[in-house]
Amino acid sequence: MRAAEKEVEAMEKLAIEEAAKEGRTLTPAEIKLPMFQESQAKRRAEQQKKVLEERALLEKNVADFEEQIMQIQKALRDLEGNQTIDTFFKAKASADIPENLVGELANIIARMRSPSLPAITDEFLSKFPGKGSKKSVGQKIEAIGVKEKRGEEGDTAPYWYLRPENEHLLTNATKAHVEDSREGRLAAAAEKCRKRKTDDEAGLGRINGAIGPGGDFVEFPEYDGREEPHENKKAFTLFCKATRREVKSSLSPLSRKDKDLVNSKLKDRWYALTDGEKHEWKEWEVWDAKRYEYQLCIFEKKDQKKSKSSSPSIKVNASTSNDSAMKDGPSIPKRSIPKKPREDSFCDGESLSIPKKKRS
Repeated sequence: MRAAEKEVEAMEKLAIEEAAKEGRTLTPAEIKLPMFQESQAKRRAEQQKKVLEERALLEKNVADFEEQIMQIQKALRDLEGNQTIDTFFKAKASADIPENLVGELANIIARMRSPSLPAITDEFLSKFPGKGSKKSVGQKIEAIGVKEKRGEEGDTAPYWYLRPENEHLLTNATKAHVEDSREGRLAAAAEKCRKRKTDDEAGLGRINGAIGPGGDFVEFPEYDGREEPHENKKAFTLFCKATRREVKSSLSPLSRKDKDLVNSKLKDRWYALTDGEKHEWKEWEVWDAKRYEYQLCIFEKKDQKKSKSSSPSIKVNASTSNDSAMKDGPSIPKRSIPKKPREDSFCDGESLSIPKKKRS
């Protein structure tokens, strides 16, 4: 009751003050208090007005911030280049992948069947730019997919597949594509096995190629045996050679000349690879060792033929003693001994081109 009386007194005081602002004087008998509904409506109107004013102020602040960001972007582009800065701000603008695009990501995983998580991430972001960061897309891939080696699918290495509980996200077209791809791989594997068996039975000898990543046959590059072949490289060195140009292109023109910085970036990328991705480069290491062995055999045979053809023919008279013949005879050419493979290094001067896998 006391609270109600205080509220009435406050309303009467407010009515007198409003009348005074208008130049009128109210007596207590002339004071007319508003009804409850009217006072509530007035309060709501005041609150709404306050909310609108705050919203207008916030929108103005946001516009000012966006203007400042644009100015910062422009200044950074002038210093570092457009591509790096634009990529940075796009990643910051949208960090999480929208739920309505999870199905699209699932179809990309199933269609690509890639051993590389970054490759799947890049494919998604190229189709839906700005719809997530690389980190968030990678986390979503790991949530709905699994990297494993499926022998029944014709795998010889781990690949990314969609988890069985998420296969409902696939479209009918993707399901048909996955089935056709699986049947094609199994048929190709059977044909490759049959051909290899036939070649072995026919005794065709050494083949100009070897099994590379994924179990695919990869031919060796052309080699004439005139010069000693390049030594085989370690997995880390092969990765650095294949990735160096990409790393340099991501840096400013001035930073590209800093070898320590480039090498540091390459090390960071190598350590960021998953075990499956490193396994693929180790398979390239095995292939390169076979390539070196094959080319070295050609080089040594050609070197021996060259030595024989360059040796002068020696005629020994009957009166010539055996000791004289041995003394005046030709010297035996020294065999070229290949150097031991070097440890992992960055090898700036040499660029490596991993050959493409031969399709059956």
